[in-house]
Amino acid sequence: MKSNPKLSIIIPMLNERRALPALLENLARLEGASHEVIFADGGSADGSRELAAKSGFRLADAPRGRARQMNAGAAAASGEVLLFLHADSRLPKDCEALIFSTLERENCAAGCFRLRFDMRHPLMKICAFMSTFRVKHRQIAFGDQGIFVKKTLFDKLGGFPDIPLMEDYRFSETLARETKIAVADGYIETSARRFTDGGMLRTMWKMQKIQYLYRKGVAPEELLKLYRDVR
Repeated sequence: MKSNPKLSIIIPMLNERRALPALLENLARLEGASHEVIFADGGSADGSRELAAKSGFRLADAPRGRARQMNAGAAAASGEVLLFLHADSRLPKDCEALIFSTLERENCAAGCFRLRFDMRHPLMKICAFMSTFRVKHRQIAFGDQGIFVKKTLFDKLGGFPDIPLMEDYRFSETLARETKIAVADGYIETSARRFTDGGMLRTMWKMQKIQYLYRKGVAPEELLKLYRDVR
């Protein structure tokens, strides 16, 4: 762990051994000397814990659930800015510089990256474009875009809401009342496995349906049943 890190990269993890080798390689290549990496593990039983620990990065135990794991990672973090990263996503090598330059340029306390999928299919390009559009015009960022936020503000807001789904959506809604959510110039690359496994159009339609139902007030616990069908 680096002393006095400016950036803490927090990765909620649960049985991600398949994704970890590429992720660890990506993390090892990041530029900058002022960041720490914390894996917030929710009880992995596939060797993920051992693989992450062997890498030399920090490992924090957390109650299962993405929001709870991210909050536990944030509690253990020392950086002035927190970056929440999915295990199947890859950061631009200059992410540290991009984050701080974005916050300074936009005079804000939060942001995310432009999204790119690891599959160059036209539908995936459309999906990625709409993700960036949604942040710029509606101030809603999803977790696969690499949400980053100043720790003081994160703590003030009480972290991610303890709900089983849409925690990133609801957090964005709360965050946007306090600061602009900026979009960094760099791209984060995330896996398209959810779309290829579930069928691209079918998965895109169901994800839009989940968002629509959430906005209509359907409880996250109910939406989780639909979400499990696209994971």
